[in-house]
Amino acid sequence: MITSELLTMCRDFSFCPDCLDLRGQFDDGESGLSAKVQLCGCWRGRRKQPVSALPYCGEPGELATLCRGCGTELLESGGPLSVWFCDTCETWVDRLNEFSGGYLVPVGHAPVTPARRAQLQPALLLLTARDRRLRAWNLRDLGFEQHGDVSLPLYFDVMSRQPLDRVARFADLCETFGLSREVGYALAHTDLMDA
Repeated sequence: MITSELLTMCRDFSFCPDCLDLRGQFDDGESGLSAKVQLCGCWRGRRKQPVSALPYCGEPGELATLCRGCGTELLESGGPLSVWFCDTCETWVDRLNEFSGGYLVPVGHAPVTPARRAQLQPALLLLTARDRRLRAWNLRDLGFEQHGDVSLPLYFDVMSRQPLDRVARFADLCETFGLSREVGYALAHTDLMDA
C-alpha cells in the first residue's frame, strides 16, 4: 500500500532506463548514515562486495518495490516477510492459487526449506521476467518513453490522473503462468469462496 511516509522516503527514486527497476537514495532514519541507496538490477548484478558491506538493507537493498501484479501500488520491501502484491492483487493471486489447486504464484517472502525453494524457482523466474515487462507496459501506457529515467513521484502523479487497468495486468499475470487471460478476468471478478 502506498503510504505518504513511504512515498516521501522514496521521493528520489526513479526507474532505471536499462532494467526498469526502482533505484535511488533514501534515509530510513534508523542507521547512522545520512542516506542509503536502493540499487537497480544493473548494479546488483555487478557488485563485488557482500551485501552487508554496502550502505543499504533488505532484499537485497530494497526499501520499496511496486506490486508485482499491477505495478500501481508502492510496497515496503526488504524484510523477510515482505509481500509482493498489493491487497487487491494478493486477493486475486490467492484465487488463482486456489483455482490451480496449488501454490502456482508465490505471494512474497517466507521462510522456506531449500527443497521448497527449489520447487518455487521456476515460478520466481517467471515472476522476475514479467516484472520488467509490467513496468515497461505501465510506463508506456502512462505516456513515458520506455527507456527514460522517470521519477517515482512523477509516475504516481501521472497515474493519479490516468489510472491503469489492474484487471488487464492480472490477466497478463495469469497468462505468464500458463492460464488464459480469460481465466484472469474471471478470477478478478469472481469470488471463488461463494462459487
